[in-house]
Amino acid sequence: MPNENWSSSPTKADFHYYATNAVRSFTFENTTFEDAVSEIENTYGTKITYPKKIAKNEVSGSFSGNLKEILAIINYPFNLKTVFKNENEITLY
Repeated sequence: MPNENWSSSPTKADFHYYATNAVRSFTFENTTFEDAVSEIENTYGTKITYPKKIAKNEVSGSFSGNLKEILAIINYPFNLKTVFKNENEITLY
């Protein structure tokens, strides 16, 4: 399917993720920032680093967009900026 990636390996479980430009919807209700980021990482197959001091802060809301748009939305309440180090590594600061 377009904007989707599947991977299979004899040493790891199969996994599926979306391209960073794929539009996806997320709903978080009193979800910790770390859990929200984990869901985004799993959806897009990326590693996102962020300040650990906000890990337990809660996020709530429903929104959709591509990875860049989703990060802009989830970063806003914490005044975070996004740096794409490469295709698979992102830093929020």
